[in-house]
Amino acid sequence: MSLNPQAAGRAAARVAEHGGGGRPFAGLAAATSRIASLGRAGDADAARAVFDAMPRRDAVAWNAMLTAYARAGRPRAALELFPRAPAPDAFTVTAALAAAADLRCPAAGAQLHARLLRLGLRAPLPVGNALVAVYARCGRAEDAARAFREMRDRNALSWCSLLHAYVASGHMRLAHELFDEMPTRSSVAWNTLLMGYSRSGNASQCLILFNKMRVEGLACDDATFCILVDACTELPYPSGGFAIHKIIVQSGWNAITEVSNSLISLYTKFSLLDEAVRIFESMEVRTIVSWNSLIDAHMKLGHTDQAAALFQSIPETNVISWTTMIGGFARNGCPDEALALFVEMLTNGDIYPDDFTFGAVLHACATAASLTSGRMIHGSVFQSGFASYLYVANSLMDMYAKCGDVEGARNVFKGIFAKDLISWNTMLFGLAINGLANEALAVYDSMSSHHVCPDEVTFAGLLTACSHSGFLEQGKALFEAMVSVHGLEPKPEHLACVIDMYARSGNMLKAMEMLDHYSGPVRTHNSDIHEAMLSALSSEHLNVRAGRKVGNDMVASKPARDAGYVALSNLFCATGQWDEADRIRRAMAEQGVKKSPGCSWIEVMGVVKVFVSGVKDPAHAGSAGEGTRREVDAINFWKDPNAESCCICGEEAAGEKHTELTCPYNYLAPAAAYVPCRARAAAWREARSSPPGHRCFLRRFVRVNNLPGQCRPARLTELLARFGPLRMWHVAMDAPGACKGFAGVVFERREHAEKAIDELNCHDFDGRRLRVDWAYPSA
Repeated sequence: MSLNPQAAGRAAARVAEHGGGGRPFAGLAAATSRIASLGRAGDADAARAVFDAMPRRDAVAWNAMLTAYARAGRPRAALELFPRAPAPDAFTVTAALAAAADLRCPAAGAQLHARLLRLGLRAPLPVGNALVAVYARCGRAEDAARAFREMRDRNALSWCSLLHAYVASGHMRLAHELFDEMPTRSSVAWNTLLMGYSRSGNASQCLILFNKMRVEGLACDDATFCILVDACTELPYPSGGFAIHKIIVQSGWNAITEVSNSLISLYTKFSLLDEAVRIFESMEVRTIVSWNSLIDAHMKLGHTDQAAALFQSIPETNVISWTTMIGGFARNGCPDEALALFVEMLTNGDIYPDDFTFGAVLHACATAASLTSGRMIHGSVFQSGFASYLYVANSLMDMYAKCGDVEGARNVFKGIFAKDLISWNTMLFGLAINGLANEALAVYDSMSSHHVCPDEVTFAGLLTACSHSGFLEQGKALFEAMVSVHGLEPKPEHLACVIDMYARSGNMLKAMEMLDHYSGPVRTHNSDIHEAMLSALSSEHLNVRAGRKVGNDMVASKPARDAGYVALSNLFCATGQWDEADRIRRAMAEQGVKKSPGCSWIEVMGVVKVFVSGVKDPAHAGSAGEGTRREVDAINFWKDPNAESCCICGEEAAGEKHTELTCPYNYLAPAAAYVPCRARAAAWREARSSPPGHRCFLRRFVRVNNLPGQCRPARLTELLARFGPLRMWHVAMDAPGACKGFAGVVFERREHAEKAIDELNCHDFDGRRLRVDWAYPSA
């Protein structure tokens, strides 16, 4: 029967005070032995109770208590106890240095370094090794090297500690030089250097070092093979991984679970799912890491159903299992499933989300443009104490920006104490995609004043902002600064923005010159660049000859994509070449290429409904968390003229069948001719099934035209909501997420709609003059 800490302390105190057989020294030794025994058992609280109850303590007792805290994984408590030691010796200081290393606290290490110098305890070898180790664990390579040079005696641990310091700090050249100087190289030293090259992405050097290791006759262990397999994932081809796998099988290390887990990750990276499944099924012992690795393998290849089945059959789950599923759903375009799984995780009660979980679910909210869900997740972040985590804060900014709540993104950005480059880039991109080019440029200026060096992502966001807003001169200056001042190589995304700027401004000659000058990147990644050029050629600046050349290049390079066909067809239609447009459509059909459908959504009394064009049968998605529900209600507009009912009103007119083209509610706004809107049809259907008070919504239905392509629903609804509460809204968006130029909104009251029409007509909205009118004047 074990005693509780208080009882153990009282018993030990009696032994320490009265001793055994009248010998007080024996009592002190017995209490110290009891502390050491409890420490080995991991019961630091009981050991501390014995320690506090002792009437007197020697250095051995202090060392035993510090060691008990170390064994129990409580380094902070060890550091708090150390200053009270009356006469610390070398063992006491070594235990305190080990605690500082566990905490990765360089300040504590420096204080202990100063104290041991005052105490004259610098000479012993264990103290020197512990001092080098604490600087190594804290990534302070220069301090570790200084401590190493001060050592009179060194052993293999001394050399390996300094080697680890160089590797942890990324100084691989110094690490390799030290490795060559080592008098003896153990497998630990080889593995440390291998790990450094693997983490730095230098897989080829890892393989060279592994060959040298085999030539010298050193035996590899499971850590060696795990490092090598992880390094092979950075190679462009799987052949290196195949070779390492063969050696693993030949040496018998494939039976080790950790090695098999690494192999599963390797084959996942190269999309070799069958090999990953084969390794998983051959494993005799499967850990939770094995299950998580296979779930991640299915998610990375888009097999969400198989991943969900594995998740249901896993013997036990941890936070990584849930995060892998949530992140996988978000990446594969299933944000509703990701949000539902997150809610299930919260209700589970046994496992709590961490910072990576919140990052994954916030990505799902950003993908779904679900601001309501994102705000609820934000509240959960505050309650869980993860608001100060930089990764979570950056994810929150991204979510708010992609949902159109720029002010929310700004508030999160201002609250970040130590911003990194990702924080600045996220804020800049958020402003860019919401059409706030001037604010994005201001963020770039603020980056310079804070001495933050921009990268390729920064300039991609800046050029995107300039492209969307027509800032040609600023865009040209930024592109030149990126190349000449910062020495960055232009990537396809940069070229696409610059070419788009030139094309939209009518400077087609300059755009074509850039295409020829950067022929290498264009030829390798020509999709976005050619799309930007062809879009301008077919819409704003008609140029059949140049457009035909660019479009044919697009179709020839990627015949399975629809963008080239569609842009060429639009170009020919815009110039009246109907036969050529028909030929392109036929070629598209012969190749089996289908146009990516556009999508729109409306919000009806708190329920968001998504509408996808061109699909005949409606498909319904499940719930996605509290307060948000998305339903895909696809309506095929181009119906047979002999259809039984009209898509817009759903009824027959005066006993005569009619279609959308003859429906009296099919109003074409004179300011912008457009085909009948599917979302308006859905809104009509919704109103017919709504309570009587909502059926007269046509008298409050306002049409907004001439919206910019970068318009976000949240920004537009914020503008419209100034005039009164909104009952329904709809912004037409295409598949990539660009606004198609028009929107519809139903106000709570007609007078609010009248006020909006009067005040918003010709209102400047991101450089466009809005045209606002009744969607159904006859109503």
